[in-house]
Amino acid sequence: FDAELASMSANQFLNKCILGALAAKRVVIGSDFALGKGREGDKDYIKHWGEKLQVGVTVVDLYGDGEGNRISSGVIRNALQDGDFRRAVELLGHPYPVTGSVVRGLGKGQKIGYPTWNLALSQVKLPPSVGVYAGWTFRPTPQPGMAYYGTNPTFGGQKPRLEINVLRGSAEERSPRHPSECFWLTEFIRPEIVFDTPDELVG
Repeated sequence: FDAELASMSANQFLNKCILGALAAKRVVIGSDFALGKGREGDKDYIKHWGEKLQVGVTVVDLYGDGEGNRISSGVIRNALQDGDFRRAVELLGHPYPVTGSVVRGLGKGQKIGYPTWNLALSQVKLPPSVGVYAGWTFRPTPQPGMAYYGTNPTFGGQKPRLEINVLRGSAEERSPRHPSECFWLTEFIRPEIVFDTPDELVG
């Protein structure tokens, strides 16, 4: 997203990006959606554009949380950034998926009896808050797991990554299978704790 894209009129964006680059046959938008410079391309504008160029336009009503509050990506992002993970998952309607590249860890988990695999989340737009989580991996059947996101200060620190300990299955089932993997975070368990020794961590 740069200055050139930001300065496009609604008509330019629709023709160049939606119709040209994406060759869209149908566009689905929320009832409060708008695009183009100054948000000129509201739902009525887009519907009229679609009628002229024979592109279907579906307008979806906004969803609420049952308490009069609108559910949107911005509200969910704010909940994640504020550390209200339970609220974010409630608004999503499903666990929070985190995908990353599988990277080599320090090998400490294996030594203390809790082998983990590690995901680098450099491409994740909004990583979870530092701490310990419960969640699931699907490989191909659901397996429960625990995950920690942070820099691992108990073992001297490292680049932030998600360390995952799959709790059930064979050694093969509990190991990553692909260069990129996904773990679904369901619940925030506790903030990060720095232990003086690995034995305290295990205890």
